[in-house]
Amino acid sequence: PTSGREGTRLVITGFDLISSGKTVSDVSIGSDSITIISANNSVVEAELPAIPEQTNATVSVLSDVGTISLKANIFTVLGAGRINSIQPSSGKLGTLVTLVGENFLGGGQSIEN
Repeated sequence: PTSGREGTRLVITGFDLISSGKTVSDVSIGSDSITIISANNSVVEAELPAIPEQTNATVSVLSDVGTISLKANIFTVLGAGRINSIQPSSGKLGTLVTLVGENFLGGGQSIEN
């Protein structure tokens, strides 16, 4: 995806990401390292830890021999979802409840439950 928050998995594809090295030593969004799950010369899978919100951040892959592959202005780190209001504040079973807030989707496309 091009946006997400803590727990979002990224699949980074490219060519010669490791170059002459043996592994990926770091994956970063902006200046923040993210968790590497798996990596080879053409695909890196990583997961976002809790890092600050960022807009149009650069994603970079660093190999163990110092080769850097990057894509600028490609990813947005979203903050946690926030509920600003709930209406009504009480009700019986079956009452329709409206939540108003921010970042409910967290980079996804729908709310499951």
